[in-house]
Amino acid sequence: MVVRTGLTGVERDQAILAGSADVDLSGTGAQPVTTARLSGEDGSALRDRVDEITSGAVRLLALPTDVAPMDNADCRAAVTAAIDRRALQDLLGGAADAVRSSQLWPLALPGGPEDPDPPADLKAARASLEECGQAEGFTTELAVVNTPTSLALARGIADQLAEVGITVKVRALDVETFYATEVGDPDNVAKKGYGLVLVPWTADFPTASSFLVPLVDGRSIRSVANTNYARLNDRAVNALVDEARGTADPADATGAWRKVAAAARATSAYLPLAETRVQLLAGQRLHNGLVMQPYSGYDLATAGVR
Repeated sequence: MVVRTGLTGVERDQAILAGSADVDLSGTGAQPVTTARLSGEDGSALRDRVDEITSGAVRLLALPTDVAPMDNADCRAAVTAAIDRRALQDLLGGAADAVRSSQLWPLALPGGPEDPDPPADLKAARASLEECGQAEGFTTELAVVNTPTSLALARGIADQLAEVGITVKVRALDVETFYATEVGDPDNVAKKGYGLVLVPWTADFPTASSFLVPLVDGRSIRSVANTNYARLNDRAVNALVDEARGTADPADATGAWRKVAAAARATSAYLPLAETRVQLLAGQRLHNGLVMQPYSGYDLATAGVR
C-alpha cells in the first residue's frame, strides 16, 4: 500500500479520476468542482463510482440553560422557532453538501424519530419572546470555532434571529481552545455569557446512546472538555436515559432512545440544523469498497484493487 500525503482536495480527486490513486483517505469526500462534474452530462460514467452518505456529524445550536436569558425555556423556544434551516443549508453548500435535520438523531442511524423539517415561524418566535418577558428581544453571544464555514453559518443564524429582535454577537474562537476550555468549560461559558454555542456533534459509536448521552444526560456534564454543551440537566430526560439503558430488547431500546431524543428536543436546549453529506469517489481499480459511515470512507481492511 502506498499512501500519498500533502495533496489538496482537488488534487486527490484528480488522482482518483486519472486512475493514479484508488481511494481518498481524508474522509472529506469529493470537492465541489468534482461534484459539479459528476452532475453534468459527461459525468454519467463516473456516477456509478460514487457512494453518497451522510457523515453522522450533526451541526447543532446549543442554548446553555444556565446562561441568561437561555435559562428561560420560552426564550430558548423563541430562538428555535426563528431559525430557517433551508437558508442555513444554502450557507453549507446546498443540498449537495448538507441535509437538513431537526432531530437529535443521526440520519444513518436506524429507528430515529420522524423529521418534520419545520420552517421558521416568526409569529411563534415573537409569542415566545413575550412569554419569557423579552417582547422587544434581547442580546446574546454566539460562540463558534473560527473556520470559514462555521463563521458563515453563525452569521446566518445571527441575521435570522435579528428579524425577531434578538441581537447576536458572534465570537469566533481559536480551534485549539474551543472545545477544551472555551465551550468545554461550563464556568467559562457562564462567565462570558455564551447564550448560543454552534458545534458539530459526532458520536464515538453508531448507536443512539453514544450520540445522546454525552449531549443530554445531566450526569455527563464535566468541568473540562464538556460535551453537554447546553448543560441540560433535566430530571425527566435523565430518567428516560436510565430507562433506555436498562432496556435489553433491541427494538424496545430503540423506542426508548427515541423518547430520550424527543424529551431533550422539547426542552429547546438543542437545535439540530443539518448533517454533512459526503460523496465518496472510488478509484477505477477499487474492488469490494465497503463504506464505513462513521469514518466517511471505505473500509481498507476489506477493499482491494483489480
